[in-house]
Order: sequence, then C-alpha cells, then structure tokens
Amino acid sequence: MEFNFTIIHMKVKLILFSEKHLPASRRWLNNKEFCRLFGRVYRPLSIKSQKDWYFKLKKDKTQLIFAIEVDDIYIGNIGLKNIDYQNKKAEYYIFIGSKNYRGKGVGKISSRKFFAYLKKNLKIHKIYLQVDQTNIAARKLYDKLGFKEEGILKDELLRGGKYRTIIRMAYFFKL
Repeated sequence: MEFNFTIIHMKVKLILFSEKHLPASRRWLNNKEFCRLFGRVYRPLSIKSQKDWYFKLKKDKTQLIFAIEVDDIYIGNIGLKNIDYQNKKAEYYIFIGSKNYRGKGVGKISSRKFFAYLKKNLKIHKIYLQVDQTNIAARKLYDKLGFKEEGILKDELLRGGKYRTIIRMAYFFKL
C-alpha cells in the first residue's frame, strides 16, 4: 500500500511501517530531545525490545502505522493507536524524526493523505490527540488540519521534574 504526493520538489509517500524502519525509529526514540519534543518518557530502547514490540504490533488490530518517506528517505511515522471500531474513533499521532524535514510542510501533506486513507478504508468518525501546550509547531499544524480543542489537562504529565499541561484535540470526519 503506497500513497504519493509531490510538494516543492519533494515526493511524499506513506507506506506501511515495516521491519526496515526499525533502526531509524530506534535512533529517534533513543534521543532525549526527540522524546521531550514528542512528550515521551526517555528510556533507552534496545533492539530486542523494539523487535518484540514490532512483532506484537503486526498482530494488533488496534494500531495502524505508516512510515513517512520523502524522496524515498524514511523521515517519520503517522498512525493510529487505541482504535475503537465500535465507536469509530482512535488516537492519532505523527512525528517527523528527521530534523531536516521539520517545518517543511511534510506533516501537513502526510496528515491529509492519511486522513483520506482513513475516510475511505477505515470509516472512522473521530480521531483525537494530546499535545503539550508548549509544542507550538505541532499545535499550529493541528489547527491547520482542522483539529478542534476538546479540553485542557492541567499538570497531566511529569517530564524532567516539571508538570506539563496537555491539550486534547479532535478531528471529525464527514462520512
């Protein structure tokens, strides 16, 4: 399964996440700054634990992950977790792991292509996300994509000895 789009001389593709994407994603997940930016708890990720996760993922019907490639270079992931088929909702996420591609419009294009895929293939009604209120770049992207704020979770996460306020946002599909 593959989706292509060209923006300013860049060919953006979404392809199903596979084992070939594990080494680069492990490098990103083992980067403290990346973890801070994306609200993750920093814990070194071993090759074995990542492979164990990947093989569980392949059987997990509540997750869907695509790799984002630009000009055939893997630069990040986009996906859903906690897919609730009965209520037609899921938690959305995107990350651009490669710093060179952040702020270039790749997230917006990838998200729109992913949303088109979801509308056609998953018949989902609502996707939601949680974003650190200090992550202005991500919040701007979500606003541009049409996400609406649903609520504010004050002091929701403790990261680096400081509490973080999280904003919950949602996007509704017109079926």
